[in-house]
Amino acid sequence: MSGNGDLAIRDTRWKYIPDVDVADGWYGGKKKAGAKARPGLYDLTTDPGETTNLSSEKPEIVKELQARLEKSKTTAQSRPGWKAEMRYPR
Repeated sequence: MSGNGDLAIRDTRWKYIPDVDVADGWYGGKKKAGAKARPGLYDLTTDPGETTNLSSEKPEIVKELQARLEKSKTTAQSRPGWKAEMRYPR
């Protein structure tokens, strides 16, 4: 999560950032009204420094990770198999 609350998602190989214009850690910029998001997709096995955005070349992976990110925002967990009760017993 960035300092302004934006989330990203990754799996073993890929990292998806919904809007690279506001994804700069704690120093990320504010989204301008009406500005279109620029998604970022990075292959962490070949580009661990996240220098080459592959979102336009791999739209099917962007769509899949985008759906997974949206699902995790609407559920009570963000890690598969992890339950809040495991860490915070009631």
